[in-house]
Amino acid sequence: MKIQELNIIEFGCLRDKKITLGEGLNLIHGENESGKSTVMLFIRFMFYGLPARSKKNYDRERSLSFEGHRAAGTMLLEQNGKSYLIERQAVAVGTKLSEKVKVTELDSGETLDGDVAARFLGVPVEVFESSCFVSQMRTTEVNGEKTASAVENMLVSADESVDVARVLDRMDKVRRVYKLARGNGGLIYETEEQVRKLDQRQRELTDKYVECNERSAELERKKAALANACGELEITESILEQVTGGRILQQFAELDGKKAQLEELDRSIDELENSAVRKGRLPDDDYRMRLLGAASNLQSAEKRYSECAEKYNKECSSAEFDEALAAVGERVEARGGAQQIMADVMKKHKSAKSKKGWAFALIGAAVVSGACIAIPCGISYLPWILSAVAAVLMAGGAAVFVLSQKDKKAKDQAISEFSVGFDKISEYLSQCETALLARRSAEARRGELSILMGASQNALDDARGALRETLEFALELKEELDVGELLAVAEGELLRVGGFLKSLDALKRDAEFLRLLVSKNEIELSGYDRNELADSVTVDISKLTPEDLKTAKQRNEYNR
Repeated sequence: MKIQELNIIEFGCLRDKKITLGEGLNLIHGENESGKSTVMLFIRFMFYGLPARSKKNYDRERSLSFEGHRAAGTMLLEQNGKSYLIERQAVAVGTKLSEKVKVTELDSGETLDGDVAARFLGVPVEVFESSCFVSQMRTTEVNGEKTASAVENMLVSADESVDVARVLDRMDKVRRVYKLARGNGGLIYETEEQVRKLDQRQRELTDKYVECNERSAELERKKAALANACGELEITESILEQVTGGRILQQFAELDGKKAQLEELDRSIDELENSAVRKGRLPDDDYRMRLLGAASNLQSAEKRYSECAEKYNKECSSAEFDEALAAVGERVEARGGAQQIMADVMKKHKSAKSKKGWAFALIGAAVVSGACIAIPCGISYLPWILSAVAAVLMAGGAAVFVLSQKDKKAKDQAISEFSVGFDKISEYLSQCETALLARRSAEARRGELSILMGASQNALDDARGALRETLEFALELKEELDVGELLAVAEGELLRVGGFLKSLDALKRDAEFLRLLVSKNEIELSGYDRNELADSVTVDISKLTPEDLKTAKQRNEYNR
């Protein structure tokens, strides 16, 4: 495995630092407290993350940045001919620590799971720290026995003329003086204990010194940042004060414009009301409603009257009966009706016919008797008797005939006034009666329609009078106006009044809205001195926008 590149985003005192490692041995050098040990901690962090809160707690604290309490970065390495990118981030929130790690094989783009150290190193962190990761001031943690043995082997193999057995014997004797076999006594042991304690103390002091230096540097950076922010804050507060004052002056100017608009609206309302006054009265909605109702009533009354007149004229012009037959029907009715007349006529007709028959019978008998006179008979007085009988029969027949003619004349006289023959008299009389009934029915309908027309005429007159009276509330009218002229005047008045009320309502609504805005703005601006603001504001208020004020507030809040 070979580490190729370190990219420190934020780690301890380092930020935005990129380190590229080459082939062979790489040497990182620098002044004290320049971050050399921090780079080593960053490599351990990329493989194992931050240490637990124990004796290495200091390493953990120095790994987190002072400002963001965050450690983050990437490491590019190569293993078995493949390139891998390790991304790790740790954020401390209070006492809790949140870590995220991601391993990506760059050739395939595949994201790998599992422990990073186990995948690339295969050893636990303790072995890593005691082998290839021996940091500054921690050399005493390496096993001393193994180090001495290694030094001994190196010294022995360096010179072939040295008697190794003798040297080893002498060294064993010296060891017994300086170090017991058990390793817990002798001068070396005591010296090592003292050195170990001094080293421990030195490490502690060095760590504190490093910490103090880092905190001092951080404090200086924060002081410089605070001074810069205070300067920026003063500038943005001044800008905010100017922009705020300018916006307030703009609001004063807008308030003046609204007041001018309100005055113009009030003048328009007065002019409109003065132009609408009639007879010293101003039309209102009540007048418009009364006028509308009166005009509507007149239209309805005129429509009803027109309908009644049309029905009456139609009834009068319709020829549903024969007037001549109806007139004869009146005479028929005066004589008792068609049945009575027919009964009298039939009686006379039958009487005349009967008497005429008897007359012809008597005359025939007289003729027979006269004929018998000429017949010879043995009785001398019989001819005289027969002659007398014939004379009587003839006289009787003549009398009956005269009576039959009298009855016929009476019958003819009874039907002569109807100008029809006897055979058509019955049908004619029926037609006369039917015509009379039709005329009387039509007269009854005409009477009803006439009553209705009179009532509708009265209603029309009343509606016309009511509309005229309503119009005279505001207008001077002629003495006589027909319905059409009156409705035309009412329509014109309704248009005038409706237009006036609509315009007046719109103007009053706009004026009321402006009045509320003016009142609200006056309350909002009551705490400011306009003249004082005008003297203190130096910006061009004609170019200010609400966005300028918003931007100034955001910048000032950010600096604060």
